[in-house]
Amino acid sequence: MSESEEDGMRTAEILREVARAFEIPEVGVGDSFAKLGANSVGLLRLMSAIQEKFDVIIDLVDIFQVKNVAELVTLVDEVLARKKER
Repeated sequence: MSESEEDGMRTAEILREVARAFEIPEVGVGDSFAKLGANSVGLLRLMSAIQEKFDVIIDLVDIFQVKNVAELVTLVDEVLARKKER
């Protein structure tokens, strides 16, 4: 599987987790968390799901600072890249 295919699959998985965490049927990469009705409980659910799915640790501060799904995808990519470097 190519790197771009892996990126696409990871993005799709993150979109599914965002929809599940905020209990909404559909989410786009450009959607802002404010528009999605994000709240602290949903963000905590999302953080937990992402950590479990990708076997990474995301700081609580970071999850509350991302403004949209695209930023979350970037955050997960950065955390995964740091993990590979170790």
